[in-house]
Amino acid sequence: MIEKSRANSDHAGVKVNFQTTGLGAMTGVFGKEKFDLVLCLGNSLPHMLSAAELAAALKDFTACMRPGGMVIIQNRNFDAVMRGQDRWMEPQVRRAGDTEWIFQRFYDYEENGWIRFNIVTLKREGNSSWVSSVASTRLRPQLRADLETALADAGFAGIHAYGSMTGDKFSASSSGNLVLTAIKQ
Repeated sequence: MIEKSRANSDHAGVKVNFQTTGLGAMTGVFGKEKFDLVLCLGNSLPHMLSAAELAAALKDFTACMRPGGMVIIQNRNFDAVMRGQDRWMEPQVRRAGDTEWIFQRFYDYEENGWIRFNIVTLKREGNSSWVSSVASTRLRPQLRADLETALADAGFAGIHAYGSMTGDKFSASSSGNLVLTAIKQ
């Protein structure tokens, strides 16, 4: 993704400093008060498996942002997921040339309140047989109220919740996303 982004920015004639770093380590790579906007997309924060890890990541966001900067966080709507114990997500199908993939994603609910997120990948090229693989990772589901509290503790204010990146109203009972915006104080 970084290579493709570099190629796109070069093609557009825009100079961008693309770096790869982990959550909680951005300030060490980019420095303090460098950004007006931090995007945390793709359900990344649930990979922070403790409250301390989540707090460190959010404090890192704060440290690398200028005062008045905004953070946008996009997660699954774990309020709805945990309430309904929804296990299966819609399969996703991708095709490139004569290669096709089917991604089947599902959750296993653990006794400690964590989730094991599983992805079964089916792949075939041309008319060959399907080949399958499985990848799993643990997630710590974060509810809206917990994330709002953690954001406030990290120095953010003006926290708003949405149900999508287009600003749909958030509903704790509907599947989809939780998108939070907040301003660094």
